[in-house]
Amino acid sequence: PAAERMQVAVVVEAAGSEAAAIGLLAGLRNAGFSAELFASGSPRKRYDRAMKASPAMTVSFQQRDGEIAIAQRVIDGDGVDADAVATLVSGAAR
Repeated sequence: PAAERMQVAVVVEAAGSEAAAIGLLAGLRNAGFSAELFASGSPRKRYDRAMKASPAMTVSFQQRDGEIAIAQRVIDGDGVDADAVATLVSGAAR
């Protein structure tokens, strides 16, 4: 059987956001999404590794103006319910 395509790649690009990213990953998986965490190695290369995994959507924890920001990018709208992911992301941002 073919491997299931990853729906969401959670990428940690900002130091200090690991706990929030792990919490989001757990929430995504509990909601039935296929999701993987990219948090090791250099922050720049994490996103590149995530993109090589061909996810339908990425959620990146980034540093902007001294604050942690969460950026969402839908790559394949047919491969993921982006609205449901956005709801979970908004909960993780609190």
